[in-house]
Amino acid sequence: MMPLAFAHEGAVVKVLQVKAGRGLARRLRELGIFENQLLRVVKSRGPGPTIVEVLCGSVPQGRPSCVLTSCYYHRMGGRILLGFGISMKILVEEVGNQ
Repeated sequence: MMPLAFAHEGAVVKVLQVKAGRGLARRLRELGIFENQLLRVVKSRGPGPTIVEVLCGSVPQGRPSCVLTSCYYHRMGGRILLGFGISMKILVEEVGNQ
């Protein structure tokens, strides 16, 4: 388990835990980042934000798909830029490399 900020570029990672307050955790869920979600790390090293691509295939635990907002589906497969501090609060494990 490691912070998202330390994941290798090109790696596919699984979100294990989001160590954030309620507001940030809710916002990350709205963007498609939640426990058991798969992400592809586009950029993680060097200056600037961490860039991840949300991969399809997971839904938030305890929430039926009919409750999810349409904006959630529009963001699946999109890229998200996260600042260093936020990417340090997302704990992941590498599950593959592409």
